[in-house]
Amino acid sequence: YQGTSIGDHFGIANLFIALNQALAANAALTAFDKALLSNHIKTCVVDDIKNGDDEVVDELIMTMQKFMK
Repeated sequence: YQGTSIGDHFGIANLFIALNQALAANAALTAFDKALLSNHIKTCVVDDIKNGDDEVVDELIMTMQKFMK
């Protein structure tokens, strides 16, 4: 494999297929992350705020900042 590129070894078509699959997997994980965070906000975060735990707001802000990077 030394001196050859991935494209030379696997063929450019297979490389594009693999990249497309990786992009699709990443998009699916991003959608799952968003749904998970949304559900957590609507349930746990709301409950914590109703019970007087305002620190959860800071935790939520830090979590959302990680998503926005």
